[in-house]
Amino acid sequence: MAPKRLTGKERADLQFSSDRIQSTTAENELAASMAYERPQTLYGDKDGKLVPLEEGFGSCKTHDKWVLGSQSFKTMTTKQLKTFKKGIMGNLTPNCGGRSLSRVLLNDVSSQWNDTVAFIDSFFQDLTETAHFPKSKAWKLVGQCCAAIFDAMEPYRAVVSQIEDLSLLTSKAKFLWCVLQCHRVMKEFIAKDFRGHPQMVKQISLFMINERVDPVAFGKLEDKVTAQAVTIDGLEKQVALLKRTVGNYENLRKDIVDLQKTMKNKKDK
Repeated sequence: MAPKRLTGKERADLQFSSDRIQSTTAENELAASMAYERPQTLYGDKDGKLVPLEEGFGSCKTHDKWVLGSQSFKTMTTKQLKTFKKGIMGNLTPNCGGRSLSRVLLNDVSSQWNDTVAFIDSFFQDLTETAHFPKSKAWKLVGQCCAAIFDAMEPYRAVVSQIEDLSLLTSKAKFLWCVLQCHRVMKEFIAKDFRGHPQMVKQISLFMINERVDPVAFGKLEDKVTAQAVTIDGLEKQVALLKRTVGNYENLRKDIVDLQKTMKNKKDK
């Protein structure tokens, strides 16, 4: 989906290769993308290699990079998607048999992306503000959960990635069927508000098992317990001192009463 910035020769080579095998460049690009484990736009490093899933979004390491500024990942990825959609539709002639279906599927992709963005933003907010996750941990969990979408699509994407001759009618039918299945999977995530989907629940559970309690938060809790113990010990000492003081006061009061009685008896005599 990201712009390739091809030279004229590179573009001509791609077109020539597509003509030789009687397929379009778009078909070849889509078939190749189906072999990706996760999209490099979000999950790749600066060298274009996928980062381990435990790191979440490798390219976008913080939520601030996702949301802040005119060059944020959310803004740029949305812009790339719109440009990609316009490019596809611009190459479909009015009499093209698949134009209507292509328009419907591309509109679905835009809608699905908007739903995904809304999930990313709301889930991160819930994790940090309601569940009090550290921002770094919350952002990694969001990245891992989004990767679950591609795991759920993998059985259908794998079929497309292994099609060798796209010129055959059976291959095109298989290609279309797998693409429609990916759309169906995505709609299942949306219907369950993403976080209710079994694949999401699995990722959240694995994250909680691996991360458990944040060590920093646990250390702070230990410090609070120690401070409370010191406070309680100090209060107990003060109570003991107060008891001794009260006891001394009672003894003094008794002595005064006895002295008053003795003096009264002497006076009466």
